[in-house]
Amino acid sequence: MPDEKGREPQPCDAWIEDNVARRQAALAFLAQNGSVAATARRFEVSRMTLYRWQDAVHQGGPDALRPKIARVARRGAAPASALVQAMYDDYLGGMSLADLAERWRLDVATISRAFREAGLAMHPRVGSRQLLGRSRREQLIDEVLRRFAELRDVEATATATRTPVIMVRRYLAERRITAPAVSLIEHHRPRRRAGDTERLVRLLREAAEQCRPLTTEGYAELARRHAAHGWPSATTILRRFGTWNDALRAAGVEDALSPRSRPTAVFTKADCIDALRAATLALQGVPTHRTYMASFDHAVKKVPTPTVVVQRFGSWREALLEAEVGELLLDMAVGRQTGRARSG
Repeated sequence: MPDEKGREPQPCDAWIEDNVARRQAALAFLAQNGSVAATARRFEVSRMTLYRWQDAVHQGGPDALRPKIARVARRGAAPASALVQAMYDDYLGGMSLADLAERWRLDVATISRAFREAGLAMHPRVGSRQLLGRSRREQLIDEVLRRFAELRDVEATATATRTPVIMVRRYLAERRITAPAVSLIEHHRPRRRAGDTERLVRLLREAAEQCRPLTTEGYAELARRHAAHGWPSATTILRRFGTWNDALRAAGVEDALSPRSRPTAVFTKADCIDALRAATLALQGVPTHRTYMASFDHAVKKVPTPTVVVQRFGSWREALLEAEVGELLLDMAVGRQTGRARSG
């Protein structure tokens, strides 16, 4: 018979009501009989369980006798059967009982019992790869990758796809978006606007007309004089171009270099970025100091060493961020996914 909201009773809802009625009957029998041991034998529960039920009613009223899964469902204004079905869908989607317990703040025994009472088949010894059909699992991973490409955040992706964070990371790793790549993507900084670089180049040319040779100290003095006009500091220029020599070379004023500085390094900041992206394509992953050098045939091509890269950018991670290595790997993963969809 439908309840007051017009819902047909579900197996899980019926189990919950039977459970509540049994607990109420046990406490009523205990109040009448007064013997905890006799009540425990009659209702086949432990004495500690009876004491726990008494404490729950004393602290939270009669509603505290409802199983925790029913109380969780009530907070979401949904029937318990709907909550159990939602958890079971996640279970089929690759989540373990432990994942579900952590997400819903329940214990594993409560969830497994709810599944059994609802007549939902469980496969405790089968991994998510075998439990979930290949096509459906691929669809789930594709959805996680698509949302991550939109949101650029693991936790936001987990919330949007109703997937635990640990599973989001696992699915991304299967698409070659490993933990280092995820970190780079989440901390991605958009490329600088061309206008920013053009302004720095223009100011360097103007500074070279006023100071020869143009050193960082000489430029810093000019920047202080022109502070009212918004001249950037020498540190800003170094951060943009990597070295002072590279900055003057980009501005086309190499002749303003100090005589001692003219024998400059071979590789520019742009060379380092090109090399890092080439290594990423070759490795299909985030290059490290060791794998970066191993990815090139040095007899064919000369590339900047990791030491040079760190000198240009300040750190290896900063270089990876500037080269947009994480974004490159994400584009590659999305491209493979699109190719599979078309071929399928």
